[in-house]
Amino acid sequence: MNPLLSPRNLFPIGYHYLFDPGRVTRYSPQRMARYRDKALRRVVRYAATVPFYQEKFAAAHVDASTIHGIADIGKLPFSSKEEFVHGFPDKMLPKGYRRPTMVVSTGGSTGKHLSMFVDFTVAAEGIGAGVRVLTRHNLNPRTTRFVSIGNFQPGKPDAVSSDLLHAPAQSAHLTRNAREMSAFAPIPELMAELDAFRPQVILCYPATLQHLAMMKKKGMGEHLNPSLIISGGSVLDSYARKVIVDEFHCPVINSYGSTEGGIEAAIAFECLEGIWHVNHDFFHLETIDADHNVLSDGERGRIVLTRLYGKATPVIRYTGMEDWISLCSDYDCSCGMRTPTLQGGVEGRLSNSIFTPDGRVYPAASFADVHLALMKLGTQKVSQFQIIQNSLNDIEIDLVFDESLRSSGPSVETVIEEVRRIHQEKTGPTVKISVKEVPSISAPTNKPAPLIISRLSAQELEKALQNEAQSSH
Repeated sequence: MNPLLSPRNLFPIGYHYLFDPGRVTRYSPQRMARYRDKALRRVVRYAATVPFYQEKFAAAHVDASTIHGIADIGKLPFSSKEEFVHGFPDKMLPKGYRRPTMVVSTGGSTGKHLSMFVDFTVAAEGIGAGVRVLTRHNLNPRTTRFVSIGNFQPGKPDAVSSDLLHAPAQSAHLTRNAREMSAFAPIPELMAELDAFRPQVILCYPATLQHLAMMKKKGMGEHLNPSLIISGGSVLDSYARKVIVDEFHCPVINSYGSTEGGIEAAIAFECLEGIWHVNHDFFHLETIDADHNVLSDGERGRIVLTRLYGKATPVIRYTGMEDWISLCSDYDCSCGMRTPTLQGGVEGRLSNSIFTPDGRVYPAASFADVHLALMKLGTQKVSQFQIIQNSLNDIEIDLVFDESLRSSGPSVETVIEEVRRIHQEKTGPTVKISVKEVPSISAPTNKPAPLIISRLSAQELEKALQNEAQSSH
């Protein structure tokens, strides 16, 4: 049976759809603080019925009834990815949980495949955060043609979201303006499908968006003229953003989400002022250093996530995402939203970072300066690139050149040398930087090609982390 045909489900989702998006501007800071305190109390009391958290709370000598709000969150223990992996499936739902659940899985980018349970409450209660992205960019979610280009393989967040919410909504004729397309279809076929649908909003991986922009440059997609492009799933570097904006002539913003954060709600998104706003009525964020010490505002650290909505498998003080952020806990933006913000956005994952022998760490977006070389030389002839760290002292950069631009502007050799020079300055002379042209960059099955590949051994990674910890003290 379609869950949206039941009033038990339809009325709550209608409420969340209509009223949650505006909460971020409708509530005063004081009222928002009360709302967040209540949400945390509700989540913690529910978690106390889940075996995984029962064991965690007992080991930390925490009584759920003593958690009154966000100010008490430091009493709660951290939860790691490894603990989630070991706890699934037997410990991750309350005994006798009656709601139908689905399993959603990460792609294992940090080397360990993670699965967890979600249900209709996670989809329905998170929908307001997704709608908010559209309304804050002056788009009507009921009439805007929207396409999500993602990974719809079974068990992936896009597929689970579709099964729980979007497919039932279309079946119940509650939406006629949304489409779902595979990011891994041949790009010409994807472009043709987009050109026929003519979406006003596109949500997609940055690598796929960049390929679509290159096809647009070559004359395809005559009728594809979106009003807004939302990039998600991996880091959008400034070069890719420029290529996409130049071809589609519309704003391109980042949206930051995760499997652990939910299947509908973005943890943070960019406004038109370029500020990364945290959906803090849906999530509470903290940052920690290598020793799990909580950091102050403005200090760069690894993200700690608490989800303030939904049931199924709760997520409280989860450290397993490994993304790097700097938090500002209260920012009154000229766009009209007053929220915590991610200063400079999300810097990438630890496993996709570049390490130098002297202890410096460059997350993907911080190290990849190919765009600086291209901007200096006044060209866009590099269509794709990838950085491979073979060892602490050996980094190679692979460049794919656009054949239609090969003979114009600076030579291929000049571009290669400028890319090498810029990155050599960043790492210092002890690191070998080699840059070469390649015909293409391969991608894993059903995933976009990673920006950075690290081949550091476990010993080298441990040494680099030790150097990082020493340099931070």
